[in-house]
Amino acid sequence: MFCELRMLENLLNMHQLPDEIKEKTAREFFSYFSQLPENILSPQVARDIHVRIKKLTGISDPYKELKQKCNTMMLEMLPELRDRVSSSPDPFITALKLAIAGNIIDFAKSTDFNIYGTIERVLNSSFAIDHSAQLRSGINKAATVLYIGDNAGEIVLDRLFLEQLNHPGIIFAVRNEPILNDATTDDAIAAGIPQFAKVISTGSNAPSAILSEVSAEFSQIYNSASLIISKGQGNLEGLIDEKDKNIFFMLMIKCDHIAGLLKVKTGDYVIKNNRNTI
Repeated sequence: MFCELRMLENLLNMHQLPDEIKEKTAREFFSYFSQLPENILSPQVARDIHVRIKKLTGISDPYKELKQKCNTMMLEMLPELRDRVSSSPDPFITALKLAIAGNIIDFAKSTDFNIYGTIERVLNSSFAIDHSAQLRSGINKAATVLYIGDNAGEIVLDRLFLEQLNHPGIIFAVRNEPILNDATTDDAIAAGIPQFAKVISTGSNAPSAILSEVSAEFSQIYNSASLIISKGQGNLEGLIDEKDKNIFFMLMIKCDHIAGLLKVKTGDYVIKNNRNTI
């Protein structure tokens, strides 16, 4: 639970809270951590922490300003990045790499990240797991694609990938309400996603696609989709054991736990099909 403890520390430090309240909250969460069931998912723990902080501060969206800044920053970069995609030897792979580069924008890990450096690093790197050929083929054959988004700012680069796909049957899912810096409907609209996909909510406030918690609408779309794209670690944790659907996980590996699950290294970039063991 190291990542969750770091997230708690980041959240407490974001707000001008008296030291005694910070200490009281920390004690409450240490007690909470000691009683966690073994099968609880990391995104569920993150949700519990964030909901408690929202109640403590009375702020419904603690990351609102940071999310808006990230959306604005990435939108300002969009024309330049679009040119890089269109002038590249393989626009599909370039747009795919840029979408994965956006996964570095994760305030649960840190509010200090280098998107410019990450973009250059991803564009000049190979995927540690590369099922991009299967993804390209699958999208071309799919009647409907459910694209489960992750973070604000990052979704601007998802938009760039959606532009490249130019697929008429894409449905883009975001969170039901503000949780961490995960994208909501407002963020999707700000990023211009509705120009390229139908936007829906998961119906859940978890920073993950946990199928036992989603709405009937999301469940119906999930079950009927020809192909599913899952962005980020949180969504992967909710869907990693699902084998009934054709799912592609797109992410940057940010912690040892996920690295161990996928048998890669922290810092690697991955595009993995859930049905492919290679």
